Amino acid sequence: MKSLFIILLLNLSLLIAFVQTHNAQRITVLIYAAPQKSEIKTFVSTDFGFKIDFAGTPEITVNQSQAGTVTKFSTRRSGSNAVVKVYSVILPDGRKLEDDKVYQLFKDDYVDFHKAKIINENDFKLETFRGKEFSIVAGIEFYIYRVLIKENRVYEMYISATNWQTLTDFNLDAKNEFEKETSRFFNSFKFSNK
Repeated sequence: MKSLFIILLLNLSLLIAFVQTHNAQRITVLIYAAPQKSEIKTFVSTDFGFKIDFAGTPEITVNQSQAGTVTKFSTRRSGSNAVVKVYSVILPDGRKLEDDKVYQLFKDDYVDFHKAKIINENDFKLETFRGKEFSIVAGIEFYIYRVLIKENRVYEMYISATNWQTLTDFNLDAKNEFEKETSRFFNSFKFSNK
């Protein structure tokens, strides 16, 4: 009799939990969708000497410190973000940024800050400038970062997709669209003449 009572109590608890969950607000699952051609807009930063094609108009934020300024240009979409950050670095005595040290700092930051796993690292070149590309998985997010150094500025670009494992396992079309959009976004970045 005691075990029957416990079973009935458990079933009642499950029923109450089901009703509460059913009536609760539903969680929206963010799945990547590529932007429409009409959403793509060329953004030009005359202050930082670059242009890039964002999906929408970027929001601009600026943070200053003793080491320099970080200016962030970003757009947010359902299941994806696209960002360009420009680090304007102040170095004493006219010193120059050391590429390999900068790339290692960014790589370490991705792993430490995001608690991420770097799954791919490649070199790339834009005009005469050498850069690094990192593919990173952090929880349910997938990021592709590009870091490029020009004079006293570090240009960091990234694009991300939420629910990456879902895309790779169940929605190859969306995964392929994300990869095409990533190439389009990165390839649209150009230095402009000041």
